[in-house]
Amino acid sequence: MSGHVNVVTRLSRNTYLILEQLADSRGCQIHHLLEELADQTASAAREYVSPVPPRRSAGPDQTQVEQFLRLHAEGLTDHEIAIAMNAPYSTVGAWRRTHGLSPNPSQRSGDAARRRLHAEGLTDRQIAEKIGMGRAAISVWRRKNGLPINSARARADKAAA
Repeated sequence: MSGHVNVVTRLSRNTYLILEQLADSRGCQIHHLLEELADQTASAAREYVSPVPPRRSAGPDQTQVEQFLRLHAEGLTDHEIAIAMNAPYSTVGAWRRTHGLSPNPSQRSGDAARRRLHAEGLTDRQIAEKIGMGRAAISVWRRKNGLPINSARARADKAAA
């Protein structure tokens, strides 16, 4: 019974008065009225059938696949393909992996400078300092482009040879 009182005491004064009048008109107590309302609500929720069927993706149609493959072959990155096809970036990545393709390297303006510095044997930290980026960003870029790690030791060995 105390649980019922706690529920009722959380109601505003006006709501309580309305429930009290309704309970009196039905010849019952407020907590019985609330229990009946809860039962009806639960029953209605169980019986509810959404008029809209759940969305299920059928996957890309043949024209989308052809467009994706053509754009990837042209050298566009996943991000550029997503924009061109008006598709989510993650979807384009999934399509690429499904077709066994590797990501196309980015050809942004700073890309050439990063590649040149990497080819010179600079470490991720040194490249980052030279072009004003974070070391982690350079590391991600290097891995994304399939480039090996340039360590200070490897650079010293290269210079000695």
